[in-house]
Amino acid sequence: MKGDRAFLPEAEAYADFLDSNGISVKVYRCFQLADKECQVVICFMGFLPFWVRKSSRLIVEYHSLSVGKMGRLKDVLKRLLNVRGDYRFFLNSTVREKLWFSEENCTYRPMGYVQKYVDEYRNEKKIFDFVYSGKLNRVGVVDAIAFISRLGFSVAVVGDSESEVYPEWKDLCIKRFGIIELSESYRVMASAKYGLNFMPDEFPLNVQDSTKLIEYCALGLRVVTTRYKWVDTFEHKYAARFLDYNTLSSKESVEEFPFKSGDVSQLSWDVILSDSKLDMLVKQLLV
Repeated sequence: MKGDRAFLPEAEAYADFLDSNGISVKVYRCFQLADKECQVVICFMGFLPFWVRKSSRLIVEYHSLSVGKMGRLKDVLKRLLNVRGDYRFFLNSTVREKLWFSEENCTYRPMGYVQKYVDEYRNEKKIFDFVYSGKLNRVGVVDAIAFISRLGFSVAVVGDSESEVYPEWKDLCIKRFGIIELSESYRVMASAKYGLNFMPDEFPLNVQDSTKLIEYCALGLRVVTTRYKWVDTFEHKYAARFLDYNTLSSKESVEEFPFKSGDVSQLSWDVILSDSKLDMLVKQLLV
């Protein structure tokens, strides 16, 4: 079950994984309907107050912390007011600790990529130099895309609202795809040589997984990224080598850099969900 405004690639991955293990699955956007029709509900948590009546067994998932000036207050309210699940999934230990949960009845589950889409599109013909997939409302990202384009690169942008106008992009070689289906986003990403990951070095964003960076690596793209804690840890762990966005000075500085995508085979959703034993947990709750 996912909220109306959330774009959650893991929901599709969960459904495919559980279905392949003999468990009937349906994705809902309304908790009350899911609770009425299903024995077990996996809920990607935003705010679901404890006074909401439920009859199903509930797995709650916290894959991020709240951002913005009121972020910590929002997290306090979530901890105090959100419904208690029978089991909890967290992105990592930092998310669990900052939400003041114990380690009882919980599992850590990182973000991953969809293997079937990587297999289908990895050898896609290269049409664009760069791709940026993600939100455009972060400070600096619109200017960063414009800067890269002015260096002489074409840029594909995925996941933004096409109705928004950016004067900074006028007359630049930037193609916008808007919000598209997950499989189509893989195709567009695979049609680029380089993937841009642009994230401010601010808590909690700097300790949370970048799904798009993981997908870039799985597709074999060369990654240009801002520097922050999670990126540095990821790069070392998976023997990758990324170019620091803040060092860009010319087209040659990108083309001559010795990129490495690293080995991210352990981050396919099939491997992640198998390791988490999600299927066994659901079957136990069904009993």
